[in-house]
Amino acid sequence: MEFMTFQHKIIRLFFLTITVFLISCNSFCQDDNIDGSLIFQQTLKTADSLNRLCSETWDSDRKLALYYAEQALEISERSNYDIGKGIALKNIGNINLFTGKYDEAIVFYEKAIEIFQKTRHEKGIAGCNNNIGMVLERKGEYEMALQFYEKSLDYEINVHNTDGAAVTYENMGNVYFYLGNYSQCLDYFNKAAAYFDKAENTEGRIKLLINLGAVYEAMNMLDKAISNNENALTGSRKAGNKYLEASALHNLGSNYFETGDLNKSLNYFQKTLVVKDELEDKKGIAAALKMIGRIYNERENYDLAIDYYFQALKISEEMEDKRAIAETFTLIGENLEKKGQHKQAIEFFRQSLDLAAEINARAEKLNNYQQFVLAFTSLKEIDSASKYLNLYKTLNDSLTAGFISESKSVMNVNKSEIEKQQDKIILYRGALFFSGLIILLLIAFMVFRTKKHTRI
Repeated sequence: MEFMTFQHKIIRLFFLTITVFLISCNSFCQDDNIDGSLIFQQTLKTADSLNRLCSETWDSDRKLALYYAEQALEISERSNYDIGKGIALKNIGNINLFTGKYDEAIVFYEKAIEIFQKTRHEKGIAGCNNNIGMVLERKGEYEMALQFYEKSLDYEINVHNTDGAAVTYENMGNVYFYLGNYSQCLDYFNKAAAYFDKAENTEGRIKLLINLGAVYEAMNMLDKAISNNENALTGSRKAGNKYLEASALHNLGSNYFETGDLNKSLNYFQKTLVVKDELEDKKGIAAALKMIGRIYNERENYDLAIDYYFQALKISEEMEDKRAIAETFTLIGENLEKKGQHKQAIEFFRQSLDLAAEINARAEKLNNYQQFVLAFTSLKEIDSASKYLNLYKTLNDSLTAGFISESKSVMNVNKSEIEKQQDKIILYRGALFFSGLIILLLIAFMVFRTKKHTRI
């Protein structure tokens, strides 16, 4: 069981006292025919303050943020303050989104939209549409996510809400990142950057630095990725934003993993877990566990690695995070492949590929095609290996088409390994051809001898 800190208890008591006082005063004024408008206005201001405090603290203290939102909701309901109620419901939806409770988040957003439609609060509707898009994105429903982002963007641009437009452009860029379309992703990130700069939104710019770092890593531009993430880490700590700090730490861990510095990588992921646990960020915890598993896999400590993978898988399945589940299935398959359990590995690759195809996660499909080539080649099932090699080449060509020339590779895929397997396939096919030719010659020789003996 978790207990509230002393600070939280004091804050709770303070706002509870104010709430009771304001409600009592309002009732007293009504009963005695005294004008209660001043008290009523103060009640609304209290609800607004609580909603504002919630948004200011949800990146650093999720429990306290939830408490603020619930108090704002209670005061707004008692006062029939619809705007305050709608914002509180939206804020509670946000906290559920951040903690991986996606179905609950959508319920709160839909309730908030009902109130915002009734009060014609278009900004609130746009915000909820954007956030429903985020839920759908995290569940791997990318096309639907884009539709909700576009609804939000139309409003943000029409009312010249620079912050809102920046966030929505960034979210759309994230979708294209997961679809493996990096040129489109960078286009949306650049649009987001222009709006963040216009709004002088420092924290928005920090978050964008982190996302750009992820794109640069995927394009194998590791120096640029590290530079972006180090700047983001410095900025997030200066701003006191724990959520952004954890994201920067995670991405630096990933960057150093790709450079081969496993000790430095593990150090960053261990720091990430501490902050993510503090924030109760289940999605972030699962992602960090997966990466620690990959580090132990590289160190050939396969049993410890697969233990981390299954811990991550459990969390991702609880959250119904299809993309994360697909990624983890692939990692488990790779682990089994390293241990020589090729057939078991193939079953995990199949499960991953099915999910990746369902959500159109092209980067994960590409990775699975690569793994199938390796597994089937190891089993000397050359036709199956050739099939997936062709699928790999086709998809890889479509991903690389039109990308930035500065990029050395589109995905973090070990092409030299694929080329080695292709050489093996050619070698096996050659061996099979010559074996077949030798067998035919032997058969011909046996037939010739049989005929010769018959003649005698």
